[in-house]
Amino acid sequence: MIGMRRCSVEIGESVRGEDVFIVQSGCGEVNDMIMELLIMINACKIASASRVTAVIPCFPYARQDKKDKVNLMSLV
Repeated sequence: MIGMRRCSVEIGESVRGEDVFIVQSGCGEVNDMIMELLIMINACKIASASRVTAVIPCFPYARQDKKDKVNLMSLV
């Protein structure tokens, strides 16, 4: 398939029995970011982490309300 990218995760230290916090930014391709996050969570669970908590400081799919331009009333 065209555009298929591969993602791999290597955990540099033992997480067995530990509480793991994964901080993932929301910039770039949102679907790729979510897949990377899920792969990291899966890798930690396979490595016997006690708990895995994902922290996403930005909500990439959240709708951002756009402020209307200030309506200037002309006085006649």
